[in-house]
Amino acid sequence: MWMRTTKSTYWNRLREGHITTYLPDISFPVDAAYDIAAKGVAYLFAGHKYWVVQQLKTRSTAGNISEFGFPPSVGQVDAAVHVAEYGKTIFFIGQLYYRYDEHKSQMDPGFPRFIQSDWRGIPRRIDAAIKLNGSIFLLSGTKSYQYDFRQKRVLNIIAGNSWLGC
Repeated sequence: MWMRTTKSTYWNRLREGHITTYLPDISFPVDAAYDIAAKGVAYLFAGHKYWVVQQLKTRSTAGNISEFGFPPSVGQVDAAVHVAEYGKTIFFIGQLYYRYDEHKSQMDPGFPRFIQSDWRGIPRRIDAAIKLNGSIFLLSGTKSYQYDFRQKRVLNIIAGNSWLGC
């Protein structure tokens, strides 16, 4: 598990360690995670389970991702990112994405939608996502795509491992 210090503007300020070092209650490989800084919480997803974490303490027992409104056919989340400006969380699953309204605690109508139809220049599958400095960075394979969600376009493509200071 790698954690970026939010108080730092330096890209390579990372803490790393096995997930059980920081969160002993979660012994599963994590598929996706996102945080809501204003609430001081993070959500971690492994298979059909999720946990709520606050200050590196598991705040909940494992819940089922169906509680977010995913259909039974969804077995895991590939990537997730919260966009605070809109109060929405985007979940990437296979070639589809879902948009979740954090204020209403429900999926937005009209979803899922195909990534390729709405996220121009982004590959069909997303491995991880993070929001930083007004952009969403979408990792797919060996590349990371800097995406401006307001302009709805790719600004830059960098090596996927650049996040780790490599």
